[in-house]
Amino acid sequence: MVTDCGVSGEGSDAALSVVTLGKMCLQHEEQAKRIIPALSRLLSPSTHPAIKNNILFTLTDMCVR
Repeated sequence: MVTDCGVSGEGSDAALSVVTLGKMCLQHEEQAKRIIPALSRLLSPSTHPAIKNNILFTLTDMCVR
């Protein structure tokens, strides 16, 4: 459970998963092509704010590279 950033429970697991997937996608372009649509679907209004934040950072990193 991550408490120092205000995220706990399932939200923290998913937020950390997004970061991990993003780092893997930066190394493997083919994987990124499959993951990007899934990340965009996670940006729904019901998604935890920490997850949205990590998705946006991940997508930004991929666009910069």
